[in-house]
Amino acid sequence: MSTQTQHHAVAATIPRVTPDEFAEQFFSKRLPAIVTGATADWGMSGRWSPEYLTSVIGAKPVTVSISATGKFSYDPSGKSTSDNFSEQQMTFADAARQIEAGDRDRQLYIMQQSIPLELPELMREIRVPGWISNIKGISVNLWFGRNSVTPLHYDATNNFFAQQYGEKHFTIFAPGDTGHLYPHPIDSKMAHLSAVDLDAPDHSAQPKYSLARPYRFTVKAGELLYLPAFWWHQVRSPSVSTSVSIWWMPDLQQHVQAPNGPRRLYRQYETDRLSSLKTNLLAANGLTFSTAAALVLSAGRRWAACLLALAAFDESIGNLCLKQGITRPAGCNLHQFAADLRETLRNLIRAGVPSTQLPQTTVLEGLIALAGRVDRGDDAQFSVEEIGNLIRLAASLEHKG
Repeated sequence: MSTQTQHHAVAATIPRVTPDEFAEQFFSKRLPAIVTGATADWGMSGRWSPEYLTSVIGAKPVTVSISATGKFSYDPSGKSTSDNFSEQQMTFADAARQIEAGDRDRQLYIMQQSIPLELPELMREIRVPGWISNIKGISVNLWFGRNSVTPLHYDATNNFFAQQYGEKHFTIFAPGDTGHLYPHPIDSKMAHLSAVDLDAPDHSAQPKYSLARPYRFTVKAGELLYLPAFWWHQVRSPSVSTSVSIWWMPDLQQHVQAPNGPRRLYRQYETDRLSSLKTNLLAANGLTFSTAAALVLSAGRRWAACLLALAAFDESIGNLCLKQGITRPAGCNLHQFAADLRETLRNLIRAGVPSTQLPQTTVLEGLIALAGRVDRGDDAQFSVEEIGNLIRLAASLEHKG
């Protein structure tokens, strides 16, 4: 018997617990668990059938994903790799009829449909679990389909997954298995997806996959799965299935501890130079970019620590730009980070900003050199010493600001 076969023969499961057991043993430790009886007060578990949903939602238009095989997978660029994949607008009633009837060559899936925004009729039947009832920014989504398979991926949100009708089969892996799961490149649009096809893994091209430890289990109607942020998961529905996902943002400790936690920083820098991260996560924990960088570095995440420290410097020159009326893009692709910094510094000098307000030339060149390496997303590109020096510089800039 091969190593891979032996390994998967002993795949683990996760516990089914009562709400009291979950609160005492799992929630605060961020360990997955299936909570039985947690949706009893919803009153609809097991009854969100296609007929019932149609009676509530009716002819409202929805976006439906369609695949010939039921697989809904993507390559690193975000292009679908599923057979005959498409998206269509149709009425919910029409989608529900086709999902219930089933078509071997045409699998329909209503994916991640916002219930508060698109299907508010269903919100009166949903109860946000008490463990997170006071948390802001909760997202509630509907998943409704048949014979669907999502690719192996992780989410940067915590998830209470309520199975309302039918059942879902899960295969999950801890964040610590990230290095064994061949995630798409960090600078790709689909950096949260794995290149491993769990149905047909390529052991010659992905030999480290044999070291990963899968957890396999089924979530049945009326059960609530707690899936912490950054846990990898593939989800399969063998028949008609209706589910509700309740997402909320992870705390700082989850970001720091998970090996795949910092990966999202790459795309976020492209969006807003991490300004939303500072507002929503760092400031809420009394942290600046430099103090967060020191915390991340202490966890061994050198690339993320470097990026956070560079963000402090980027923020300081951004503030100078505001004072001088110099405009620049809200975000920055890390492949252009060094060039962006050079151009911004030139603009500040042309605007007459005195050199005393900028770091020394040798320091600037060192910063730009680091920025030129940060696009690789690789811890090995940086030493603890140089990141430590950068963090101290970032702290001094934040103090002056």
